[in-house]
Amino acid sequence: MPDVEMLKRLARLLDDRLAGGEAESRLVSKLAAGSAFEAWLSFETRLLAEENRELLGLSGHVNWPGGDAIHRYYFANEYRKVDLYIGDLGSDGSDGSDAGCVAAVEFKLVYNNKNWKSQADGIWVDLFPSPETREIKAGLNPLVSRAAIVAFVGKSYRDNSDYPVVPGAFADWESNVDGYLLGEEGWEGKHIDRQWSGRRFSVRNEWLDATNDNFFQLHLFLPRK
Repeated sequence: MPDVEMLKRLARLLDDRLAGGEAESRLVSKLAAGSAFEAWLSFETRLLAEENRELLGLSGHVNWPGGDAIHRYYFANEYRKVDLYIGDLGSDGSDGSDAGCVAAVEFKLVYNNKNWKSQADGIWVDLFPSPETREIKAGLNPLVSRAAIVAFVGKSYRDNSDYPVVPGAFADWESNVDGYLLGEEGWEGKHIDRQWSGRRFSVRNEWLDATNDNFFQLHLFLPRK
């Protein structure tokens, strides 16, 4: 059975993909300077999972009734209200539905703007979905874990922009986000742990203030068990 290391490897694959894209075409800089792109991250990660099954420990086949052997583990975007659903068909080829959920991976961007707390709240909600408001997602019981692959994006545009940045240094803002998400007080008795952090990309774009250290960095957050 896959474990949490699989989720770390998956996050590293995405980080490597972004590093290659930044070196080749400034991919990270173009994405981070624009609007939200969680869906792109989710779809790209699914493709990476498909291409790296053995590395992730998600290889193997099962015999589908009346047909040929198919992959045991499957990946789907927006299945059962999850950004990236990793499922297990089981050794007998029968889909156990909720029981076959290996991991439920969500994607979030947290920008240094006035809405950063509401963006961070979305991470809490995804990792601890309420049965009252998110019945389908809450009904899942992942065998490995729920997970959130989150990018912190610190950027400031040129002086004539009205982008509502948080006053102060990026480091102060990041510290506030960490305290909000990872504080020992938690939220309603629940806690989040950071399992991994990726490269810190320097974001360069003609619309951004080049005097600031604009950046993008991935993190992997899991609910504390």
